Amino acid sequence: MNDLGIAAADPNGCLWIDNPKPSPYWLSPNVIMTTKPSDPSDVYPGGNTSQVTVTWGGGDNCSGGSPPFDPTVVFDLYIGDPFIAMSPSVMDALTSLQQVNGINAGQTVASTVPTTGTWNSSGLPHLSQPHHACLLGRVYPFGATPDPGDLSGYPSVDLHYAQHNCTVNTSDGQGRIVIRIGNGTPRREPEFVAIQAVPDLDPNPTVLAAVLPSLKLNPTFKRIATTPLKNVKLDLSAFKSQHESLLERIEQWIEHLILDLIRDLEGKAAKSGGAHARVMLPPGLFAKFDFIVDLSGANAGDAHIYQISQVNSKGEDWGGLTAAILVT
Repeated sequence: MNDLGIAAADPNGCLWIDNPKPSPYWLSPNVIMTTKPSDPSDVYPGGNTSQVTVTWGGGDNCSGGSPPFDPTVVFDLYIGDPFIAMSPSVMDALTSLQQVNGINAGQTVASTVPTTGTWNSSGLPHLSQPHHACLLGRVYPFGATPDPGDLSGYPSVDLHYAQHNCTVNTSDGQGRIVIRIGNGTPRREPEFVAIQAVPDLDPNPTVLAAVLPSLKLNPTFKRIATTPLKNVKLDLSAFKSQHESLLERIEQWIEHLILDLIRDLEGKAAKSGGAHARVMLPPGLFAKFDFIVDLSGANAGDAHIYQISQVNSKGEDWGGLTAAILVT
């Protein structure tokens, strides 16, 4: 879905961050960390830099137009712990209402401008420690009124939104590793979601560009794993509530086409050696669930990549995260 407040101010779709969207959409190459050593996902103690690359499309519809397009372009940038559902209430605003220099009304060709922000990681309440984090960026004309609430449904479709959600973890390969991932909803009604964790055994260039800079910083890294781990599972007990009883009636009130979509996603996750689960997110609750990975028999030097995503009761993408586990 699209942010109607931004669409009203940019009816011709002149502004974007990713066009087309990357695959997966939550690994934007245009909303990244640029702190040295270069790692598009890592946050370091003290000073950090991040970069959002914004494009103004060319053509008559974007050079004044009717209504005229305001040449002052601004963006918001949020950061937080690894999360699949994105909301300003669980992230820190790094920068807001900043003019993007170099994009002017009247241009006839697409203009792309990278804008770098400098900030300090200390004192950010939603970043538990300097480590891999999630970034959410959005761009809009000055004067627009973006959605202030649950932003989870926008990044997959709305070109004004982009996110970079990636976490790389290391383990000695003994036993299991637990990766804590944020989720939830600020809404006043419970939100049904179906979550899938799927091994990525043949990552595309977008995924490799997101994970390899982190992996190569570790001298034990040898290769991307081409076989799934023996067992992974999702522990969603943090979201158990009286609303869980609604899951028993899920097949009665979800449209058949949407239910077929969810079953198909669950079937593919199970067949690939991944995991899946359904849960009712309680209203107004944000918490962390556990992605539990059994590393028994894993080879040292292998990095196992999992794509973790969810859809809601309308079959809409509702957030995602790439998790890599390096066996040291």
